[in-house]
Amino acid sequence: MKLNCIALILGMAIIGSLSSCFQKINCDISKEKKLGNIEYSNQFKQFNIEASVNTISFSNGTEEMIFTKNNSLEKRPQRLNEYKVCESINIKPYSAYAYYKYENLETVFQMDSAILVLSPEIEKLGNKRGESLYLNFSKEGVGTVKARVPISNIDTTITYQPFGELFTFKERITLGNQVFEDIWSFKEGTTGIYYSKKMGLIALEANGKFYIRN
Repeated sequence: MKLNCIALILGMAIIGSLSSCFQKINCDISKEKKLGNIEYSNQFKQFNIEASVNTISFSNGTEEMIFTKNNSLEKRPQRLNEYKVCESINIKPYSAYAYYKYENLETVFQMDSAILVLSPEIEKLGNKRGESLYLNFSKEGVGTVKARVPISNIDTTITYQPFGELFTFKERITLGNQVFEDIWSFKEGTTGIYYSKKMGLIALEANGKFYIRN
């Protein structure tokens, strides 16, 4: 009987200690903490993310690709996790965070055989906030290419995988028979995306053919 009491006391002490530390039995969504709302930096706002555009068209002289914005998509606010509040040690794992919310500016453009997605994102990087613009181009029969334009506080000396790969900045680049300046580019195989801070998407590459924005 005495041993049972001791075991019970020890068990209660362990549970009590778990409830007051990082790992908890009852860590669930109710422990999440909203810290407030945040906005994109002024540096980020200088980038044209096609927010007010409804159609984007590209041409290579003989072929056209015309993308139309999908306005029917539900957009929930984005979330920046600031720190972890607790971590569940129950059968079903769960981590609760203290977080900020920010506007979801993801834009999706579609045509019959291709899709373009522009996804701004804020992430926590140490004691700083990093901002990126993810660009995704997918064309049927050609393939998919996805990477991000580093905008603020992104370490460009690191190799990121997968899909976190960074665009490369070019002071001058020739696409087809046209020359462009100050362009962010990313290419895999014969598929590529070309982006300008001032003009937004300026070109796509599919099967080695350049489609310049009209």
